[in-house]
Amino acid sequence: MTTPATIVVCTLDRATYLRRLLAWFGALDHPAFEVVVVAGPSRDETPDVLREVAGRVKVVSNPVANLSRSRNLGIAAAAGDVVAFIDDDALPIASDWLRGLVAVLDGDARLGGVGGPVLIGDGDAWEFEGRLVSPYAEMRTPFEAAASGTGGDGWFPSVQGNNCAFRRAALLAIGGFDEAFTWHFDETDVCARLARRGYPIAYAPRGIVRHYRASSHSRRSPHDLDWATMAHADVYFALKTADAAAPRRLARALRLAPTKYPFRLISQSYWDGHYGAGRRTVYLARWLRGVAAGVWTGLVRPRRTSLARDVVPPPFLPFRAA
Repeated sequence: MTTPATIVVCTLDRATYLRRLLAWFGALDHPAFEVVVVAGPSRDETPDVLREVAGRVKVVSNPVANLSRSRNLGIAAAAGDVVAFIDDDALPIASDWLRGLVAVLDGDARLGGVGGPVLIGDGDAWEFEGRLVSPYAEMRTPFEAAASGTGGDGWFPSVQGNNCAFRRAALLAIGGFDEAFTWHFDETDVCARLARRGYPIAYAPRGIVRHYRASSHSRRSPHDLDWATMAHADVYFALKTADAAAPRRLARALRLAPTKYPFRLISQSYWDGHYGAGRRTVYLARWLRGVAAGVWTGLVRPRRTSLARDVVPPPFLPFRAA
């Protein structure tokens, strides 16, 4: 029996990439899948692209630029037992991409999700080959974890949000994505909460996609990212996930923050000559503002996981190639 699956694509101002991806879905060999496009407040030709696929995909609108909100809207509209996510600026490398992800979940009823590798553009450099994450948002590749002896004591496998799939029932059981993660670490937080509810996360090494890293309001260039949002996500995740008392959680989260990817990338880009001291200061100020926001929301505000367990999606809409 074939497990029905839903592919959710969250899109914002990437009409050209979206059109290419939707056309590529016609090559997928999974016999029972539908496509949900969650359209953010785009100002480009995205509405034209969606008119081209009318009747072949489900379209949901999100009036705000919040990736987790878009993901939750996609889950609510998904009639498949498995919900897969791929970015609008990504492409699978083979027709069995979706079938492979679903097969891993079908092979182990305990699993809550699965992720596959991600290549950068058309090259052979890897963006993602598996990842272990600590409750304080420290990240290691499986190789790094083995070499350093980390990986126990609350560490859990995570996925990359542009190439992953989850059981819909498992996502509903945890309330979906936390909408405090407007961008960055949203999928990692879901993996952490699934793992704590007894839903392990697996890795599908053959389910590869290529990620073309299109520009966006969060990624204006390879060296100009939304540092405030990234820093907020890092600190917020640690404060919501770690088990220690609040003062200890806060102290460790702040101590580790300068060792994480956003801070290190700002400094590395400066040392590599991509910009001068003035821009570095501006970026670090944005990063610090994000850290402060993460402390506030992490300690004071409740999670924003409002996806209802009993949400009923529209009927399954099998995808048809053009």
